[in-house]
Amino acid sequence: MEELLLRRQWQIHLSKASLPGIRTRNAIRPILDEWLDRKSGSIVFHLTQLLSGHGCFNAYLYKIRKVEDPACSHCGGGPDRAEHTLVDCAAWANEREDLDK
Repeated sequence: MEELLLRRQWQIHLSKASLPGIRTRNAIRPILDEWLDRKSGSIVFHLTQLLSGHGCFNAYLYKIRKVEDPACSHCGGGPDRAEHTLVDCAAWANEREDLDK
């Protein structure tokens, strides 16, 4: 029962328009139960950052004055945010292509 309640809370949370990461949320929301019930894989540190939009992206690190430039460290473009990594960054083109297969 608790798991069902938690899943419902996640569905509600993912549907909030005010949250960042609309592409990620829209990708996960329709398959949330299937994704949670999968038999392999796990949520690792970097995936959590990518899905939440929070983490070691230069745009954020620049905002808190930890780096001098918000541009992507991998391609020089930017600003480096989760959306940039998921959609635009040339450094991750092969990985994106593999996901589309």
